[in-house]
Order: sequence, then structure tokens, then C-alpha cells
Amino acid sequence: MDEPGAENVQAGWEVPIADWFGTPGAAMRYEYDFGDGWSHEVLLEGILLREKGVKYPLCITGERAAPPEDCGGVPGYWHLIEVLQSPDSAEYDDLVDWLKHHAKNYHPYDSERFSPAEVKFWNPKRRWEMAFERA
Repeated sequence: MDEPGAENVQAGWEVPIADWFGTPGAAMRYEYDFGDGWSHEVLLEGILLREKGVKYPLCITGERAAPPEDCGGVPGYWHLIEVLQSPDSAEYDDLVDWLKHHAKNYHPYDSERFSPAEVKFWNPKRRWEMAFERA
């Protein structure tokens, strides 16, 4: 028996997204990085006809740059943005150094930059293998 308040959790690498999103209005919560607590509400607003020559899935809109990995979830991300907007802040140099030497160099970081054409979709099973399987 599930604990009170427990949710139906499905592994993204085991359950195709099409199993959840068949009709407009379908919604789900997506958890990314349980340690930092990124929670996203995903809503299927509509279904478009497939266009010949277009590679799917396809990002058509969005806002802001992706937060740097391990920035501390929503509170850490907002703090990072505040500090980067204040070069005189005591933390500014340390955060810029952290961004430069992160596993992925995030410097210069522009929180307002977003390009749908640059969004890359990974195979969830492959991402899991990269993160958890040993060579």
C-alpha cells in the first residue's frame, strides 16, 4: 500500500511520453534533479500535424536560459541571477569563477538568453545509462 500523499512515479526511460500525453489538457509533474528540487508542470496544449522534413521532438518556445547544474534549485538560481546583476557584490567574483570552472563552462551566463532552435532532446534511457551505469 502506498504511503499517504505518495504519487504515481514513472521512470522516463521506461514509459514513453506518448503514453501520458494523448489528448490536449493532459498534464503531469516532471522532477529534475531531486537534490536541487526542480519541479516542472508539463501541459499538453495541443497536437499539431507532423510536417515533412521536420525533426521531432521540437521546442517551439520558451523563456530564459537553463539554470546551471547544481546551482541550488530555485532559491539558488534566483540568488545567482541577483549576484550576477550586481558586479559590486561580495559574491560576484566567486560565482563567476564557479561558472567558469563548472563541469560545463557556463561563463558568460546570460539568464535571459533562450533559443528554441538550440534546445536538444536526449533519449531518456541513454541519459540514465550515462548517469548511472558503469563502463
